[in-house]
Amino acid sequence: MFAYISMLVDNDIFDTVDVFFLIVGHTHASIDQYFSVLARLIFKCDFIGSPLSLHALLGREQYHNLSGAAWSKTDKEKSKSKPLLIRKLSVIFDLKTCLVPVVDMSIKYYSIPHRFQFKKYMGVAIMRYSIYSSQDKLLPPLPQILSGEHCPHLFVIIL
Repeated sequence: MFAYISMLVDNDIFDTVDVFFLIVGHTHASIDQYFSVLARLIFKCDFIGSPLSLHALLGREQYHNLSGAAWSKTDKEKSKSKPLLIRKLSVIFDLKTCLVPVVDMSIKYYSIPHRFQFKKYMGVAIMRYSIYSSQDKLLPPLPQILSGEHCPHLFVIIL
């Protein structure tokens, strides 16, 4: 994912991309409730033989109300609810294989920070991070660039 985001910034699709990860176990978003309903439905089955049988299971009439109107107050409102929208993906791009030549597998411990920022610096996409998403200071600090007094094309990078 980071290689793909770096490619988007490097090719000027985006100027800056900020990626935030929530602390594990602390999401509690409304979508979690929706997926828990689907998970309970799936776990009740003894066997799901194929993606088509899963599609059929989720497409049953009694589960069509999972689209949000299932929690309406009256039966009249429930009868007007829209069915669950299920789409079959017919084309999937394999970006992982495409990006193998540019991924640096020696990079480690990238699962610890909760905030990443991808931005162009000196014409190249760079990634900076902070341990917690609430921290404003990004690491590593950007190097200071000083131009030479006698030679305007000479740059000195101070780390």
